[in-house]
Amino acid sequence: MNDIGRVLNDAGAFGLNGKPWSAKTVSLFLRSPRNAGLRSHTRLDKYGKVIGD
Repeated sequence: MNDIGRVLNDAGAFGLNGKPWSAKTVSLFLRSPRNAGLRSHTRLDKYGKVIGD
């Protein structure tokens, strides 16, 4: 995750908030259903239940 963040930061591809990527933000991004083209319904847990493509 650190290497991916480093590559993104070196390319000037910062996140939506304009901050550099960290291992944690790369990990959260990769695990997000939305970034896999899935729809989720937000629940009390962190990511919600995937409800469709």
